Amino acid sequence: MLRYLLSRPIAISMSLLVTLALSVLAYQTLPVSLLPALDVPQITITVRYPNGSLEEIEQSILKPIRESMLTLTGIKTSE
Repeated sequence: MLRYLLSRPIAISMSLLVTLALSVLAYQTLPVSLLPALDVPQITITVRYPNGSLEEIEQSILKPIRESMLTLTGIKTSE
């Protein structure tokens, strides 16, 4: 078998080139995604309170918003 293959270098070279060409074609047509699209449900709330201290904003705005959000169904965490 090996002698048969070695006696036909042109056929082996052509087979190799066809295999290489088909491999390149297949590589280019395959849909590959390194970072798949993930649908992460989240909500962002932005609050502006000019000239307010951090403690005042925390107590008067953020704490009531967090407490209200945690009563909603489907909310697991609040940061």
